[in-house]
Amino acid sequence: MKTEDATLLMIAEDDLDDQLILRQALTDSGFRGEMEFCSDGRQLLTRLRDPARRLPGLVLLDLKMPRMGGLEVLVQMRRDSRLSNMPVVAFTSSELPRDVQEAYRHGVNGYVRKPGSLTELREAIRALKHFWLDVATLPNHSVA
Repeated sequence: MKTEDATLLMIAEDDLDDQLILRQALTDSGFRGEMEFCSDGRQLLTRLRDPARRLPGLVLLDLKMPRMGGLEVLVQMRRDSRLSNMPVVAFTSSELPRDVQEAYRHGVNGYVRKPGSLTELREAIRALKHFWLDVATLPNHSVA
């Protein structure tokens, strides 16, 4: 297993309670990297496009956010050469088949529905953390 101590995980989630739950679930799963939260799509894009800031290894993206939704964020990210290959997992409450289809059409790397119970949510976060941060090899954004 590899360590994710240096990994920056960006989480776009507008619900403050969900942010706290996600932070705790990630910590409980053994994640030791840095977590940064954005409460809407515009804030996320502004943060990702800031050349002075380190790019995350992975983005967890809620689709239903104020100001700019997750699907629009995906479109903008995939058009931006600096962000186009960044791994993005939709982590959303939407069960609409068209949202799943649109997310994949716009380049999401995975689609996970937020479970209804806290126990299932913790298990989903543990599985996401294990695959994306322990098993998968993420792109190195410092390499040109």
